[in-house]
Amino acid sequence: MKNKLLIALLLLFVGFWGNAQTPNLIYSQRFSAVGSGFSGVPTVNVNIPSGENRMMVVYVLMERVHVPVNSNYPCSPDGSLNNICDLNIYVGSNLMNIAASNNHYYSMPAKEFSLSRVVHFIGDADGLPTGNTSITIPNLNLPESNADEMAVIVSVFENVKAFSSQLAHEIIDDPTGSTVVTASGSHITVPVGRSISDVVYLGIGGITQQSTLSFSSGWTSPNTPNTIPPRAMSVVVSNNSGPVTSTYSSDRGEPDGAAARMAYRTYTDTSSPPSFTLSRSATNIIHHGHGYLFAFIPFAKPGISGTVYRDNNGLPVNAGGTGGAVYNSSANGILYVNVLDATGSTVIATAQVNNSGVYNIPEGGDLMEGTTYVLQLSRNQGVVGQPAPAKQLHTSWLTVGESLFTSGTSDGSPNGLLTITLGDTNSTTTRFGVNICTPPAITSQPSGANYCQNTTATAVSVTATGATSYQWYRNTVNSTSGGTAVGTNSASYTPVTTATGTFYYYVVVGNGTCSVTSNTATVNVVSGISISSQPTGANYCQNATATALSVTATGATSYQWYRNTLNSTSGGTPVGTNSANYTPVTTATGTFYYYVVVGNGTCSVTSNTAVVNVVSGISISSQPSGANYCQNATATALSVSAIGATSYQWYRNTVNSTSGGMAVGTNSSAYTPVTTAAGTLYYYVVVGNGTCSVTSNIAAVSVTATPATPVPGSSIITNVCPDTTANLTAIQPAAVSGQTYEWHTAATNPNGGTLVANPGAVSNGTYYLYSKTIYGNCYSNTSNAVTVTINACGTCTEPGDFSQNGTPTKVGITVQPKQDGWPTNIPNGFIALQSKSKGMVITRVARVGGGTNGAPDLTTDSVKDPKEGMLVYDLNSECVKLFNGTVWNCISNICDPTN
Repeated sequence: MKNKLLIALLLLFVGFWGNAQTPNLIYSQRFSAVGSGFSGVPTVNVNIPSGENRMMVVYVLMERVHVPVNSNYPCSPDGSLNNICDLNIYVGSNLMNIAASNNHYYSMPAKEFSLSRVVHFIGDADGLPTGNTSITIPNLNLPESNADEMAVIVSVFENVKAFSSQLAHEIIDDPTGSTVVTASGSHITVPVGRSISDVVYLGIGGITQQSTLSFSSGWTSPNTPNTIPPRAMSVVVSNNSGPVTSTYSSDRGEPDGAAARMAYRTYTDTSSPPSFTLSRSATNIIHHGHGYLFAFIPFAKPGISGTVYRDNNGLPVNAGGTGGAVYNSSANGILYVNVLDATGSTVIATAQVNNSGVYNIPEGGDLMEGTTYVLQLSRNQGVVGQPAPAKQLHTSWLTVGESLFTSGTSDGSPNGLLTITLGDTNSTTTRFGVNICTPPAITSQPSGANYCQNTTATAVSVTATGATSYQWYRNTVNSTSGGTAVGTNSASYTPVTTATGTFYYYVVVGNGTCSVTSNTATVNVVSGISISSQPTGANYCQNATATALSVTATGATSYQWYRNTLNSTSGGTPVGTNSANYTPVTTATGTFYYYVVVGNGTCSVTSNTAVVNVVSGISISSQPSGANYCQNATATALSVSAIGATSYQWYRNTVNSTSGGMAVGTNSSAYTPVTTAAGTLYYYVVVGNGTCSVTSNIAAVSVTATPATPVPGSSIITNVCPDTTANLTAIQPAAVSGQTYEWHTAATNPNGGTLVANPGAVSNGTYYLYSKTIYGNCYSNTSNAVTVTINACGTCTEPGDFSQNGTPTKVGITVQPKQDGWPTNIPNGFIALQSKSKGMVITRVARVGGGTNGAPDLTTDSVKDPKEGMLVYDLNSECVKLFNGTVWNCISNICDPTN
């Protein structure tokens, strides 16, 4: 079943512009969506570039599944036999024109499948916006099936006058295996001054299959969506969702998405009709394919032709009146018609007037339909693209009129200028009228002058032979046209000076038939100068830097300062020129009077006098000097000596500068700094005498912060035998950068001679630790007391007691069995081994005490059955070891009675 709507044939004209050329693409973007509900409708946000005479085309393709039948239409309600309504497409808030709306409906007998497509256009004349905007379809019914697809292509062209009606429309509706759609039409009629190559043809096509589409050779179809601006004219919508029922099957293109594409091209001639073939890459059966063909029409480039007549009145402009004929360039002098832009400032085209009075600017040039131009008649030929030449006829000729029409009267201002707005056809009826006469001869031109406002001016005057009338004009531009009439029938005129500004005076001198215009005379009227702020004097010390005197005057362009020894504005000595300011010198003492004469090249006015007193200054003979202090120490007063000083103001600053300080002491030549806060402060004093003042040098006072009180590692220490002294440095805290530690025997006044010279070896007593800064020698507060106790150490040997009364001992060494009564009691008996060259060697073994903490290890020890009191030399431990019955211990040389 096929059901087609009629396609509206529209021709939409948009606004014109002066330099429109061939239509060309400036923007194109693609959008797509699949599925049901809002997710099945693409969001179309576009960024429309600026341009002249733009035309936007929006192509929408929608594939819908109708299960149940007669439902899920794009805009018709459910239950309709088909989709017979038009979709309203908006760009922002502007409704687009329905240039081609074929909401085509196709289905199998059960009406379960259809494709709808619309093509809409909107131009600048319809309110096409620039920049970011959205494209919406308010009356679109949301899709209801996951098998639905929607594709949108948006393209913008510029330099478009209109779009044509639909030139061709080709549709393949029945399920087919064809891979191409061909659309062919006829060439349009090109506008005046244009060729067929200026027409841009637009091709649009789509299919019910997710297959890439290609246009035939010669067509341009860019596909770059990510460029700036984008140029994407192709979209393939992939969708493999949807039912396959008995009425259609997947081999006929559903479910398998959709595809759409645009393309454009031009033709160099009309030998072949405009056409395109849209090809798809797949070959399986599809339900539908279609193609549209349009044309973008450029603006016409019409020509202008007309005639210059000899005419004595211009009513109408023709060859009437005395001496009527066409203007002959050979006989009367060559004239040109220059075509200027609407402002009359730039030359667009130019043509020479021939001997038959005819001028012709052919079509196809730079003149454009819908554009306003000014035709200028002059003996000076313009240069295209350059400023307009002077409008001037040959001697004795004047313009009497100009007209747009063959029988029309003059445009009311016989000035050789004619305004015309071109249509889409050649203009052939423009005409100018000129006449010959002998005007008066001006022998002396008027000359201008400069005046102050409201002063009496000298009359401007002209001398002319054969003159019978005079009309003076005043203009605000340097031109002899457009002025205001100000004086009549006199060879002179006195300008008024009530208003300021530059005025141009000229006079038209006539003899009843012809007239001649004088040169302009420039009269400048300037404001009388008004001083709004007078210079004011001051008192200064000798050789001090003075503040500049200044004057404020309205309308002033020049300044001349003067210095006088009398309070008078005459007889002074010039001292400064061309500045509203002047800085007095202070090298000499005394009273001086300054004034300034302010001018503007025409007027001048003198200021009041400003009194400047220069007195002797102050001299500092002794500068304050800084020092370094510990925090909270008593500082020595800073002092200054100055000759001629009567006042003192001391300042303290946190930066090394004599500005921005805080006042700290007044009316004294000395000031004692405070030392409560650590840091460096900068002191200076301003010494004055009521008129002058001088600032001293800076004295830097540095206050070193009190170090943190150190905390010893212990409050009680003893000696370690065999040492008989204790080491205080062992309990000092970690070193602090920029500080040292000192031990003292006093808890106060570390400077009182209580320093411990060698804290590494001290005797019994109480000691105190201090931190001291390396820079400034500033002490911390006293630490807690540390008590040192020296313990007596035991002795390893004692001198022998050789008295007979000593303690009896029984000493003996034998390898024989013990004899009765041996050894006997021997007083102070001992064993002495004495040798000059021999030593006693005890038993040496490889290793003993290999177990945990020196316990015997029968596997590794050399002595397998140790006995309490056994003594050996352990070669592995390199020491003499004694077995105490449990473990082997090295014998150490420590004679500590406590161990």
